[in-house]
Amino acid sequence: MLTYRDVSVGYGKEIVVECVSFALSTGHILGVIGPNGGGKSTLARVLYGQADIISGTVELGGKDIASYTPAERARLIGVLPQSIVAPFAMSAYEFVRLGSVDALLGSSDTALDQAVKDALMLTNSKYFASKPITQLSGGELQRLYFAQALVNNPELLVLDEPTSHLDINHRLQMLDTVKKLVHEQNKAALIIFHDFDLAARYADELIVVSPRVVASPEHPVAHCAAQVTTAQPPEKVLTPEMFKSVFGVEATVESDKIVFLERVSH
Repeated sequence: MLTYRDVSVGYGKEIVVECVSFALSTGHILGVIGPNGGGKSTLARVLYGQADIISGTVELGGKDIASYTPAERARLIGVLPQSIVAPFAMSAYEFVRLGSVDALLGSSDTALDQAVKDALMLTNSKYFASKPITQLSGGELQRLYFAQALVNNPELLVLDEPTSHLDINHRLQMLDTVKKLVHEQNKAALIIFHDFDLAARYADELIVVSPRVVASPEHPVAHCAAQVTTAQPPEKVLTPEMFKSVFGVEATVESDKIVFLERVSH
């Protein structure tokens, strides 16, 4: 589904993350974790054209991502960005519809309307469909962005801190929906997490993006400005050693929770 091959990404000529190689298969959720400023969002933004591939290749469905038109990419990739804003007054329904490629191409058929209704239903947003988005809470708006990410029935979901504005009930609801779509409809998802308990619960595999070197047998590249570890199951990634090396904190990790004890670096 998605493959990064020796990729360096950034903005213009400025490299933010380099030496990136990983693959994401259909039916899997890949979680991305790491400290602030490590390059997690930049790594994802190249998929929807808001960051640059400086070297290497990113392949989607076996094709170089640069070969897709914007409309083709929008159909294949559903995006929930880190920053969510209400751009101007419109109804929640209109906002989700705006994310449809068919709507942008001028379609107004019943299938499009049904796709919008389905996305609102999946995200538990139907009850405020007629409400102006400028009157919504941050959590409601985040759920609408999620609905907009689903409206084209994409094959790949790219979710950047998708639960940051949600209460715990809606966090679990959103990620349960993602898990169901991925595992039952054979989609794929790349999710940037800050909540490690949620990452452990929902990701099939995790990678760590950090400006601090986290060496592994597969990627012993100490010269890189940023290091991306090999994708591994959460229990192999969320270790006390990783938290100390990458985040500078002492942590105890048990089967059902992660407890942070104290900072060991500033």
